[in-house]
Amino acid sequence: MILKSKASKNEDRFYAVMPQSEYKNDLLTSKHLVGQWNISTITSVKLKLYEIMNISDKLNLLFWSGNNKSSNVGLILPTFATSTLALDASTDCLTAHPCNFDLDNPSTIMLHHQTTTDDKKKKKTQEQSYLNLKPLEYYTLGSMGYSYVHTDDNIYYCDDKVRRDKIPLYTCHQIIDLHAHMDLEAQVNIVAIPSFEAKFLSRNFDDTPKDCCIFLFGNPVKNKWILDYRRFVFDLELPGAWVHHRIDDYSTGFNIY
Repeated sequence: MILKSKASKNEDRFYAVMPQSEYKNDLLTSKHLVGQWNISTITSVKLKLYEIMNISDKLNLLFWSGNNKSSNVGLILPTFATSTLALDASTDCLTAHPCNFDLDNPSTIMLHHQTTTDDKKKKKTQEQSYLNLKPLEYYTLGSMGYSYVHTDDNIYYCDDKVRRDKIPLYTCHQIIDLHAHMDLEAQVNIVAIPSFEAKFLSRNFDDTPKDCCIFLFGNPVKNKWILDYRRFVFDLELPGAWVHHRIDDYSTGFNIY
């Protein structure tokens, strides 16, 4: 409701909607409090929502941000809060099927902020926000290459995870290191995280939503990931296309920037 509000000022979205929401008893929505939040852009609205919402709503916002109908996905940090959201996208995937997340564990999805420091000047230079996400299951891209849906809605096949025209984007986000003694393809991986359990990822379930999956592009060694702008063909019946993994209690999850 807040993100679909037509309020002229971004902070007014909270004044208009929060008193009517389930969070009305948890937060004071006076102008004094909201004014301290420094709400000035739609991105700052989303970041605040990632702080105050319950687990299910946070997950829905993340999957909405990576939905194949949303635009500008994965281009600007933080990628989980800078997509142009599609108002006609499905945002209730997590309640339609058994969930791929522990909705009772606060660490399932958590917003963090970190400040980088200029070692030469000994000054704080920039604050970065990231989400730590812990699904129950996830999939990594197999060794057989992948298929993706282009903007012209045609399906293409590719062997390379790193798009050469996107190298400036990946280096800017510090996903890849051009000076590392490692091939670019070996530095990165592509991860698919569905919002529902693996047993529902079958063609036998006609009501399974096809767009309730986010794709991450990142560096597993650095544990630094961004939402991928590509719409992959996530078909588990293709041999070698996707490799299934389960997360245990000791996993650090995925840090999404």
